[in-house]
Amino acid sequence: MTKEERAIKWFSKVDQNQEIDLKTKMKICDMAAMIMLLIIFLVLAIELSLLVGLGGIDVINAATDFLNSISQGRHTKMTRISVIIAGGLICLPLFILPIGLAIIFRNKLIRSQINKIK
Repeated sequence: MTKEERAIKWFSKVDQNQEIDLKTKMKICDMAAMIMLLIIFLVLAIELSLLVGLGGIDVINAATDFLNSISQGRHTKMTRISVIIAGGLICLPLFILPIGLAIIFRNKLIRSQINKIK
């Protein structure tokens, strides 16, 4: 997706987006993307520190042992695919909150920038 396509997509759900030119939309989208990246990394770091702090390193070791037990003794393509799917499902709950917060904040940031321009 190019910067132009991203700007059009992100501003499609915002009212009064026709008043703003494409270059301004792209600048706002660049700023929002950088802030979204920062939010995702910060929330993920907080989640991981809480996970290790509350559950100890045993939680991560248990997940690793489970993934290793899936592929133990077998080295086929299907085994690798099943380890990838299981690992993705194990890590999915950690990524739901950071990405959700980043998307919510992105929409609020775009609306606030539009109000500043007016």
